[in-house]
Amino acid sequence: TKNLSHYEILGPLGRGSNSFVYKAKCVLTGGTVALKVIDITSDERKARAKKEVGLHKSLCHESIVAYIDDFKDDSYWYLVLEYCEKGELYSHLKRRNFALNEDEIRHIGSQLLRALEYLESRNIAHLDVKLGNIFINKCMEVKLGDFGFAEICAKSAKESNTAQECAPLKKNDSKHGLGVRAKSQSVHHKSNNISLIAGTPSYIAPEALEIGSKSPKSDIWSASCVLFALATGKTPFEAKDMSTTFANIMAGVVQYPSHLSANFVSALRSAFERSPHKRASARQLLDAPFFDSKCMDESTLS
Repeated sequence: TKNLSHYEILGPLGRGSNSFVYKAKCVLTGGTVALKVIDITSDERKARAKKEVGLHKSLCHESIVAYIDDFKDDSYWYLVLEYCEKGELYSHLKRRNFALNEDEIRHIGSQLLRALEYLESRNIAHLDVKLGNIFINKCMEVKLGDFGFAEICAKSAKESNTAQECAPLKKNDSKHGLGVRAKSQSVHHKSNNISLIAGTPSYIAPEALEIGSKSPKSDIWSASCVLFALATGKTPFEAKDMSTTFANIMAGVVQYPSHLSANFVSALRSAFERSPHKRASARQLLDAPFFDSKCMDESTLS
């Protein structure tokens, strides 16, 4: 029987709203893993943990943090995951003084977009793509993780010309206030038992704020916020307070610094389309000149 005694806790890695993540060593194999400990002391938390673990267990992609094992007791669900030695992308960016060149952004972005393309092929929306949920291993490979807010969508792109949607909401429901813990953390607000917002304020797509729509196209918006932050040190819509941040997102106006290459700006513009139906897909972005090494601007190599 699998249990916590099979793992030696080596230190903390991070925390979420209902979970803690530790660096751990498997005493049976000697391998180092990331051990996510999820609180399941209520029926709601147990249901969320079951969905997260089941969904993560079904995924297999080189740019997604690998599932290894899971087990549970009366209070916690333990999710054993691939350990990424270099930590969160946010920490890496901070060590670099919040400035990456466009070659590095292309390297990170292409791997992130391939992960999103894979999720879209599985009709899955991550819904919390941000710097803190992207990890780097010792080979400097990018891995998308933390599927606590992820949803399986109803339709595939081949079945509908519209954006895939997960649990679409009534438009009037989005007028309720948001429960925001902190700017750098995720928010998850409910009204009348209907989930309204799931994600991190500065990365949330406008359709999620406006009508509570959730789809893989929302992940494209969030991923573009990540790429913008890699180049500038901040997300494109962030402000001193949440209401202004959300107003900026709804306006969708982005100020692009002059040092960004034309191809990079073009890719970002296609991803920041206000309507998810017009927004570029992961594959369309990967085919864009910025991610095509044969079509790089001279300034990209500076």
